[in-house]
Amino acid sequence: MTPRREFFGFWLVALATTLAIAPAGPSYWDSFGYAAQSVTGQVGGLALGRPLFIFIGHQLVRLALGLGADVAFLEPMLRYFWTALAALSAPMMWLLAESLGLSRSASRWAALCVALSPAMAHTSGQVLTDGPTAAMVLASTWFAVRAGRKGALSLWAGAGVMFGAAIVFREPSVAHGLVLAGLVFVAKPGTRLKG
Repeated sequence: MTPRREFFGFWLVALATTLAIAPAGPSYWDSFGYAAQSVTGQVGGLALGRPLFIFIGHQLVRLALGLGADVAFLEPMLRYFWTALAALSAPMMWLLAESLGLSRSASRWAALCVALSPAMAHTSGQVLTDGPTAAMVLASTWFAVRAGRKGALSLWAGAGVMFGAAIVFREPSVAHGLVLAGLVFVAKPGTRLKG
């Protein structure tokens, strides 16, 4: 199987798991709040207020309404959009595991553990920041591991962009900075990081 097909396959498994497990509608108070904020464009009061999450959601709402969508369509549209993004966590786990030197088999199992996780599926199927943030944190770590091996500034920039996006999606992601800082000091170009 080609890497592109494998990536897409893990994404599809995660997406199918979420669609099978997640409730068919908002079931958390913050999911209702994020959907409402996406409609109004007003950022809430949770620390940074999830500004990038709400901004993207609001742009999707504006686009849908501009195309004549019914208001009843907005919450499901947001939910499925964020579900699709959160499902990227599984293939990102696969890429990260392989970049850390795990075997192909172990890397696939790591991706399947994320893709088939009931907890991940449950929260990823809502208008919540949890799932998309997990995908960004995994992507940030993958970029940093690759940057540590290759010494490429563009890869460190990718890690920083993903890390920054994760923080403005969900502030506790700032703790991931410790992992990235560790990779900066531990990684040397051309070395193989151990997982």
